[in-house]
Amino acid sequence: GISHFSHKTRFFSLFPSSQSHSISQECMDCTLKSTPYIILDFGTFACSVCAGIHRGLQFKAKGISMTKFSDSDVKLMSESGNEK
Repeated sequence: GISHFSHKTRFFSLFPSSQSHSISQECMDCTLKSTPYIILDFGTFACSVCAGIHRGLQFKAKGISMTKFSDSDVKLMSESGNEK
């Protein structure tokens, strides 16, 4: 099924408490403290600039605030993340 998350807080609320919200707030690539995107190919969180670079390299980058995530997307992110 498809679930719609209207903002980042709701997206993070689906994950177990073991996945720290604060750790995933830092971009995996440049360490910027803003991660409005996820890179589905790697299961990581990224800033806008790095997400654009990943898209240019044909990786799947999705904006957290305006995207419909499938159950498999949520499962991937709950099993991965920047701290892994």
